[in-house]
Amino acid sequence: MALLGSILTGLGITAAVKSAKWVADRRGWLPASYYWNLADQAVADGDLDTAIRNNQRARQRQSDYAPAQAQRQMLLMVANQHATKARVHHCLARETLAKQEQRLIALKRQRMRRSLLATVIPIASGYAAGLLQMRVPIYACYGIGALASLITWSALHTPISEATLAVTAAQQGLEIARQKFACELKRRAMLN
Repeated sequence: MALLGSILTGLGITAAVKSAKWVADRRGWLPASYYWNLADQAVADGDLDTAIRNNQRARQRQSDYAPAQAQRQMLLMVANQHATKARVHHCLARETLAKQEQRLIALKRQRMRRSLLATVIPIASGYAAGLLQMRVPIYACYGIGALASLITWSALHTPISEATLAVTAAQQGLEIARQKFACELKRRAMLN
């Protein structure tokens, strides 16, 4: 029974210490060096947001803590590099979207030219057949021409799938780049 009592006491003490540390961490009662070490571990793990948050806590706890100030400068430099890369990516995404939209417009113009030619040729041939008084009635020729123009008109107004998909993908890429750029600017603002 004494063994069970000592095990339960040990578990209780461990739980009390862990909960006290958790409360002290949440309330910011721990020393600046503790938060600086957490920020250093987050930098080593590659988690920039956690590193910035812990560095802020260390500087709030002790504003003249030199390692936290040096770490802030390093984090600010990294955040600036990330923001620059995100801005470049955002600009490239905008250029890609503009190029894809220009390509889509060019394809639509090309399709319109072709459809106009396909419309004019049957109508002209119907008119010529009527003038030459061939055995085909002129109204039938005009009807064939009108049917051909209706088919080409409907083909003209169906979306150009490949170019439309490219424009949609470029728009999505631009939105992702915009969100990433905004996130990097927010990170940089947290350090200032």
